[in-house]
Amino acid sequence: REVNGVRDGSPTEGAGRGMTSGHILSVMRRRARIILICTFAAGLAALAFSLLQEQKYEASASLLFREPKFGLNIFGEQTASAPTQADQDRQAATNAQLVNQDIVSARTAKVMGKGFTAAEVKSQVQVSDGGDSDIIDVTATDPDPETARNLANVYATQFIAYRALTDRDQILESKRLLDRILRLGDGAAVDQRSSLENVSEQLGILAGVQTGNVELVQAATVPTDYSTPKTGRNTIFGLLAGLVIGLLVAFLAERLDRRLRSPDDIEDAFGVPVLGAIPETEDIAASNR
Repeated sequence: REVNGVRDGSPTEGAGRGMTSGHILSVMRRRARIILICTFAAGLAALAFSLLQEQKYEASASLLFREPKFGLNIFGEQTASAPTQADQDRQAATNAQLVNQDIVSARTAKVMGKGFTAAEVKSQVQVSDGGDSDIIDVTATDPDPETARNLANVYATQFIAYRALTDRDQILESKRLLDRILRLGDGAAVDQRSSLENVSEQLGILAGVQTGNVELVQAATVPTDYSTPKTGRNTIFGLLAGLVIGLLVAFLAERLDRRLRSPDDIEDAFGVPVLGAIPETEDIAASNR
């Protein structure tokens, strides 16, 4: 038999139950056990995972990059004009890449000893991009707080030493080329020779005071609390993830469950109004036994 185009006794194909706020709350009440189990299971799993992780400490040292402050260079020319914002951003990114060089990790591993390798140093040290700032942070992570402090400071000082050595070698190479010109340039005018000799002398002085234009402005200190794992944060994220999973499972189970529990469910399923309902009583329940 069909009533209003719907076959009696069979739910309308594709007919869904309205997702009103009342329906959502009723589903959550009926499936509260599933939701709670998923929520607390995920939260406990996140807590257990955090407690099983090895505690690690972070220590940071700060490097300040400076522009040369000589005013005039050795050739008497004015220094470059003020850098633009794009120049500053590019220089900050360049500085971070310079600090992150493999050779600095190798030098640091050699100084640290204790079985440290360059690869381990590179994996335990993070170099932050200074952005608009001329300051670069060197952050070291290690299970031992003192080792984390030492690693950050050694890495920073080794970069300073390497940067100064590189700049010094470049200046000395220029001085060697100039001295060679002076040795071979017998026909050079006396005034030109005197000027070149003066430049060579200035190069030698400049090489001796070279610092790489970078300095350690804040040394790392021994951290008093571990940085990872973040037990509280992980547990909260686990509970939230479990709640979402629990809701999804609850509504999926509700969608697969075709039982009719209320007059509204009957109207939604068959598309006809309910004229009456027989209440559930103890006498009717007893008569059905």
